[in-house]
Amino acid sequence: MPFVYTGDRTALVQIQQKIETNRDPQNKPLYGWPVFAEAWVQIAPVRGQERDLQGVERSNAYFTMAGDFYDLDGVTSNMRVAYDEQGTFDDDTRTVYFDIEAVMRDFVSRNETILRVRQTVQPAAGL
Repeated sequence: MPFVYTGDRTALVQIQQKIETNRDPQNKPLYGWPVFAEAWVQIAPVRGQERDLQGVERSNAYFTMAGDFYDLDGVTSNMRVAYDEQGTFDDDTRTVYFDIEAVMRDFVSRNETILRVRQTVQPAAGL
């Protein structure tokens, strides 16, 4: 049975790093998203917005994710967060992806790192 964190950080997330995996026939890069780290975080909504710009509907939802300073060591804004409420990450239709917009580390107490993220719709690979 896997370890279950019992504090305020109740959401298990994967931090994924975009890497080039191959090239297509036109020599364009193909990308994958291997797991860089897993961490228990607390997810809190910040704001959301919807707009109709020139007939295009757009929706954005912003969150903060607070996790352990050392569990999130090395995380950058070039990575993304994957969240599956069941914590299994075995069903891509259930996984929600977030772009990392900012990484805020508490270098004084080294207790936590806060990620500011924006929910996105992204396929699992090939971007």
